[in-house]
Amino acid sequence: MEAFLQRVSYYRKMFLTQFFLMVSVSYGLILAVVLRPWGKSLLSISIAGRLFYRLVRWTTGIRVQVVEGAERLQLREAVFVANHQSELDIFIFSGIIPKYCTLAAKSDLKAVPIIGWFLCATETLFVDFKNSKSTIDAFKKAAIELRRRRHGVFIFPEGERSFFLKPNLLPFKKGAFHLAVQAQVPIVPIVASNYADIAEKRSKTLRPGKILVKVMEPIDTRNFTAADVEGLRTRTREKMLQEVLSLTAQGNPIPHPQAG
Repeated sequence: MEAFLQRVSYYRKMFLTQFFLMVSVSYGLILAVVLRPWGKSLLSISIAGRLFYRLVRWTTGIRVQVVEGAERLQLREAVFVANHQSELDIFIFSGIIPKYCTLAAKSDLKAVPIIGWFLCATETLFVDFKNSKSTIDAFKKAAIELRRRRHGVFIFPEGERSFFLKPNLLPFKKGAFHLAVQAQVPIVPIVASNYADIAEKRSKTLRPGKILVKVMEPIDTRNFTAADVEGLRTRTREKMLQEVLSLTAQGNPIPHPQAG
């Protein structure tokens, strides 16, 4: 009976989360259209994101605490990279995304009603990971726009959700690092603690708890060239993995649930 009630609670909270996502994105889409004539459509991402965060925090009882580096989110020209654990990351990072920052997303999302429209209206960097030439071209154009418009880009360098039960990272793709080097802007790593103890899809776990987030020291890319991208990617992943381990330990996690 307890397992049944847990599943019911999980699906109820997930339904509400998806519903609030559509509400927030719809609100953001309207804002983006209204603000577009003044060149301020990017602001709708952070405004809609903060609305979504508050709604989901109320629904799930999950809180996000930035333990260090919140002031680094004020950087305007930067590539922000974060670890990607599950669908819940939209909620986790939506409340802290910088004001003048666009997103990087899979090109498939263009076709999704409302969400795709919102992403297009906010100058999202669409990436087709199946087509390397298309991806390279997209990042080259993004580097030019980043310098011209003086805004940031938020990217999940793993490229997909990891669903790890313990603190870890998938291998990083190179796109974010090529973009930072081409634009000559810093990489700003953002790390969330592993949260499989409070939110885990396979075991249908979704309960109140706290997720710790750290905005790490920016990594300078000035005078870097394409030859430095591989080393930059490796060093960034190593630093972020250390922080994932450290933050998760600080959070005093309970034993992870078993997938059912």
